[in-house]
Amino acid sequence: MLWKKTNIIIIIVVVVVVVVVVVVVVVVVVVVVVVVVVVVVVVVVVVEVVVVVVVVVVVVVVVVVVVVVVVVVVVVVVVVVVVVVVVVVVVVFGGGCGDDGAVVVVVVVVVEVVIVNGIQTSRRGYIFRSKQDE
Repeated sequence: MLWKKTNIIIIIVVVVVVVVVVVVVVVVVVVVVVVVVVVVVVVVVVVEVVVVVVVVVVVVVVVVVVVVVVVVVVVVVVVVVVVVVVVVVVVVFGGGCGDDGAVVVVVVVVVEVVIVNGIQTSRRGYIFRSKQDE
């Protein structure tokens, strides 16, 4: 009977300790969150113009990066489609080694050169050109 009482006391003590720890952690977290919110509000109010400028710059940079990535992905997809179409045409219509094969090689090389130049131009961009590029 004594060990049952001891177990119950131990369980009660553990539960009380856990509840106290949880309450302390929650209070600390709430205090930290309140302090962070107050600091952020003060910083935003004091440096509102700078924050707006930074947000605008970040948005512009993100938009430019997304546009460049989309352009590169579209160009790569176009290259793959053109190469697949050319290969299918050569395989279906014969091609072999002769004039057809030479024409296919020329078409593929021209398409790749045009697309690679397009990618390089889009990466350089006109906004970021320096005096040396001109």
